[in-house]
Amino acid sequence: MITTSSLDTIHLSIFQTALPDVQVRPFRGAQDYPRMVEIINARQATNGEEEVLSVDELANDYNHLQNCDPSTDMIFIEKNNQLIAFGSIEWRIDGDGQRRFDEEVQIDPAWKHLGLMRPMYVFNEQRARQISLDHPMRGANTLNVWLPEQAQSETRLVASLGYRTARHFFTMRHDLQRIPDAPTPSGLQVRPIQKPDHLRPIWDAKEAAFADHWGHAPRNEDDFQRWSQTPTSEHDLWQVAWDVQTNAVAGMSINTIYHEDNKHYGFKRGWIDTLGVRREWRGRGLAKALLAHSLRRLKSVGMTECLLGVDATNPTGALQLYEKMGFTVYKRNAVWRKEI
Repeated sequence: MITTSSLDTIHLSIFQTALPDVQVRPFRGAQDYPRMVEIINARQATNGEEEVLSVDELANDYNHLQNCDPSTDMIFIEKNNQLIAFGSIEWRIDGDGQRRFDEEVQIDPAWKHLGLMRPMYVFNEQRARQISLDHPMRGANTLNVWLPEQAQSETRLVASLGYRTARHFFTMRHDLQRIPDAPTPSGLQVRPIQKPDHLRPIWDAKEAAFADHWGHAPRNEDDFQRWSQTPTSEHDLWQVAWDVQTNAVAGMSINTIYHEDNKHYGFKRGWIDTLGVRREWRGRGLAKALLAHSLRRLKSVGMTECLLGVDATNPTGALQLYEKMGFTVYKRNAVWRKEI
């Protein structure tokens, strides 16, 4: 029997016949975080994603939700009084004037046999359609979900629901054995972040560097707070290029070691999470220099490999640069999109 607990939402009838003996309820706040993290980590392990999320990381994300009302835009499913799945949508307007609904469907792999996935995706779509009706705009409305290549059953499902691949992304790997020389262009200096008040100019430069990238949406102050409070940040690993004359940030490589991932999987792995060069300083070899600085820095603290993600059709030629620097494709992912 389906039951709800003051869930102010729509279209719950989709669960009535498909999922007997489950309970549908609203988000309960921070008390849900530990179990949510367990579900996410179990799903990631099943999909071979080699990542371990912490409660602190999830809390930071949920403390800065935008255009996502927990009372209407999230759904939590229990069986025998245990949370077994949850989903949500959060939207923003991207640089092309489209409203992009980023959706999440997380199901404990131990309960995938219940057939939760389809009705959860349908719920997300119906909620997005209602928002689109309540808040009309000129641009298109699209549903977007990020799926790794290994999530084959989920990929088949979203395809059957009318989603199509919108963009392919690669995770690339470097073994840190042969790091090419790449001198810093004249007039620039690469150094790690030195003061907390450097975060703002680095953020502004990062946003400028990615303004012309696919799917980028203008960010606001809450996005900055979310980014600046990321629990895994280690500023001494970052490599930032400053213009010597103006002291402006020309580019940055935001590097991270996810210690819980490494502990769980036995890796000595670092990540280049963000590599960007502002338009005014492109074409001078700065991205290559930042890469070399970052690889050497990660190697200096004992890492034996480095990973990064790249848009397979990046307009600035990032994929070709990474290949020249010794990176090879490690995994493939895609954004699946459906216009509503």
